[in-house]
Amino acid sequence: MEKAKTKITLSDFVDFSIKNGLSRLTKIKEIKAREEYHPGKDYWKKFRDGIVNFHKNKHSEDYLNHIVNEITEARKKNYENAINTYKNFIGKKDIQWFNPKKDDWHFSNSSIRVNPELGLVISNEPHVIKLYFKEDKSKPETILDKRKLSTIFFLMEDTLSYDENYKYSIYNVKTGKLITKNKSPAGIKKILESDILSLEHLLHND
Repeated sequence: MEKAKTKITLSDFVDFSIKNGLSRLTKIKEIKAREEYHPGKDYWKKFRDGIVNFHKNKHSEDYLNHIVNEITEARKKNYENAINTYKNFIGKKDIQWFNPKKDDWHFSNSSIRVNPELGLVISNEPHVIKLYFKEDKSKPETILDKRKLSTIFFLMEDTLSYDENYKYSIYNVKTGKLITKNKSPAGIKKILESDILSLEHLLHND
């Protein structure tokens, strides 16, 4: 009988992919122990939804302040920082919305959900944008380095298959920087396929 397909989030796969040795086992244990997803426990859900609604419905900038007002006190400071950083990012840019594609990347018995949150035409250039929330300067493993970028960009491009006029980008929520794909490193596909096989083996063989 065929094994059940392993469904993994893009974030978990990126975190696993950059690790080595026993640290990979630690990540697997974290994945296994995690509770089922609940929107109320999703720290950044209202930010993601709010930014999408802001662009999609062409709200004024005041709507961004409304997002912060809807947040619990414990999260408010981080939301304020993220919203102010986003305001600085959009500035006076000419930005139009389009619905970004979402799909699964498949290999072996696994699938990775590739779900960019934003489709923005910025100064006449269409960008398919994934939001990155994790960067914390006190935790080097969270820094958005070349390996993480290469992994996310490859999965977006290989899965979504936009034409050459579209740009694949990642918006770093903490820094306000939009990073756009250049050229994928040679062999990245084989490396990620190897990582998937390793993840499957560790996840299903205690």
